[in-house]
Amino acid sequence: MDQPPVERALMLLAATQPDKPVEEWARLSIGKRDGRLLQVQDELFGSGLEAVAACPTCGEQFELAFGTQDIRVSAPMLPAQQEVLRVEAGGYEVISDLPTSADLLKVVESSSTDGRESLLQSCIQEARFRGDVIDAATLPDEVVK
Repeated sequence: MDQPPVERALMLLAATQPDKPVEEWARLSIGKRDGRLLQVQDELFGSGLEAVAACPTCGEQFELAFGTQDIRVSAPMLPAQQEVLRVEAGGYEVISDLPTSADLLKVVESSSTDGRESLLQSCIQEARFRGDVIDAATLPDEVVK
């Protein structure tokens, strides 16, 4: 429990499949990693999930109950080994690796105070505006979101 959530997730997955090292789990996209975590939940404990959260404004606590099927999402139709995403918006084109746990761990370990910027630098392969290559750091918020 003293590890960051990303490391806890990787350790849990490695424990469920001892033949697959943590480093291999860390290279999976976050979506594939979380999909496997939901599968582990289903197999070991069933699909029911319960949570307690507090309102950030008033502090009132509330309880949630839902199933793993309620939070699963379908993967985009990418070729089997493709882990690259191409997005076009407002004249911008961004080619990015899908974020992995390894990327998140780099952000956690970095001295940067801007985790979003660190993650972008780690994942974006190329950014263009109207065909010209640009620095990914100059991408406007509406494109990054």
